[in-house]
Amino acid sequence: QVFATIPDRVTEVRVTDGAGEPKYSLSREDNGGTLVGQDDTRQRADDGIVGLFLVRITKNLEADDYVTDAFDSAEAATHGLSPPALHIAVKTADDTFGAKIGFVRAKEGEDATTYILVDGSRTLIRNTDPTLQEDLLKPARTFVDRTVSRFDPRRAQRLVFHVDGQRAAQVDRAEGGWRLTQPETRDAKAWRLDAIVRTMARLRVSRWHRDEATATELDEWRLAPAARRLTIHDADDEILADVSLGKYADDTYRFVKAEAATKVGLIDDTVLRTVPERWEQLVASP
Repeated sequence: QVFATIPDRVTEVRVTDGAGEPKYSLSREDNGGTLVGQDDTRQRADDGIVGLFLVRITKNLEADDYVTDAFDSAEAATHGLSPPALHIAVKTADDTFGAKIGFVRAKEGEDATTYILVDGSRTLIRNTDPTLQEDLLKPARTFVDRTVSRFDPRRAQRLVFHVDGQRAAQVDRAEGGWRLTQPETRDAKAWRLDAIVRTMARLRVSRWHRDEATATELDEWRLAPAARRLTIHDADDEILADVSLGKYADDTYRFVKAEAATKVGLIDDTVLRTVPERWEQLVASP
């Protein structure tokens, strides 16, 4: 194991290029992670993606074999370390681990080789995992938070559906399930409402499309006014989520936006398959 720690103990990761210039850093606090880019811009980091990356560079980053315990800097170029492609520093509350990373191009019929020189030692490690180079070279934007809505699904008590050209539909949590209260009073499909709540409790875009869309773009993408809009409320009628769903951007992705946010994202429509096109789709079978 290159960095002798576990993901939960990591407080910060700093990645610099071969010249020592910052590429990005990731830090974690009680209220979530922060991404700092090359220009010192701070953004919320995506906890899920950061978590996977931390697993990759701690538990899963291991030596296939040890090349030497007496590394000679004269051999640096042979191992892609003159200069290195990256330097990674991993911090915990008690320790700081660091390593220089070098990549050697794959020869015909072979995978690329990653060489790792651990800071403060002359130990050179080799790793031949073909996916490692791509994982370590992820750009800073990979870690930007892609969350549209996030809340504790147990708090959801009311859902209001707005479909363009139709009357709004309201569904309230009832004993043992859900009940449609507008535009009619009917029993609702509990499985479908529960699935919608779970989806919206941690809704994430596939990727961000625009940081700040114009009024013309929002109208064109059918986000203002929205083709479909869903608000989720708690017992005190506090809004937990307010999400607008627009038209298709292509055969797979649909435009999506949180009402209070400026960013517009693209989301795989299969994620939204439980959200109804008509309120009648919420009515429980007799």
